[in-house]
Amino acid sequence: MARAVILAEPALPPLDPLAKAPLAEDQPGYSAANYLAQRELLPASWQPEELSRETWEAMLNSFLDWYDLPPTQAGAGTALPDLVGDLGAVLDSVNERIQPLLLVASDSENRAEVAFLGMLWNWTVYPRLIVLKPKEEHTLERGVAPLLDRVGTCAIDLRHYVLAPEQTARSLFLAHADARMYVIGSEPERLSWPLLVDAGEEELYFGFEAAEVEELQAFAAAFDGNQVGVRTLVTMLPRLRTNLPPTRIPGILRTPAN
Repeated sequence: MARAVILAEPALPPLDPLAKAPLAEDQPGYSAANYLAQRELLPASWQPEELSRETWEAMLNSFLDWYDLPPTQAGAGTALPDLVGDLGAVLDSVNERIQPLLLVASDSENRAEVAFLGMLWNWTVYPRLIVLKPKEEHTLERGVAPLLDRVGTCAIDLRHYVLAPEQTARSLFLAHADARMYVIGSEPERLSWPLLVDAGEEELYFGFEAAEVEELQAFAAAFDGNQVGVRTLVTMLPRLRTNLPPTRIPGILRTPAN
């Protein structure tokens, strides 16, 4: 269950950082159970010795509720193949609901090189920008389509992208002059978040050059001011490459709260 949530929600910060699973830290399963407890997905009825169908169903439906999806009924069994089957069905529903947007900036000197890679993750329990450290396989030599497959996971399909030259991208999603930026989650997970980024140092974090994030593979950022909105994205479309129809922009930038 914890692995499924991680695949569906990269770099998701705790919803209740003080929550604790009813396990000792040296007991098997502590890390996963604690992860779920801090994301409010571990019911009070959960016990380490036995997983009842009712408790499992409550866990699945708490997860579905993040996306305003209807509840499900768990399968008849609680053997591992049964649980995997239940999770697979839930992830299929979540995949159809989440509408992540891949944000890519090409290097100003080499257009085949990725200068910035991120995902706008809005239809979720915790809207955020997920910043990814580009890897060697993340290249634009064959366009953006192969990049969608490489960045996506086996749980979530990436279908839409926005590609911009580095300078344009900076003005689109790297510049938040009227907003403070916070690092709120990361992969690997750390307990020191949230972290307020000093004004003017945002690009150091986006480039994984700041000491706090240089060893990470991904981190989640949130802003307390204006972010990328429908009007901003529509205005800049002539300067962008995207497979996102203008009519889809409001849905992509929507969150469950609005």
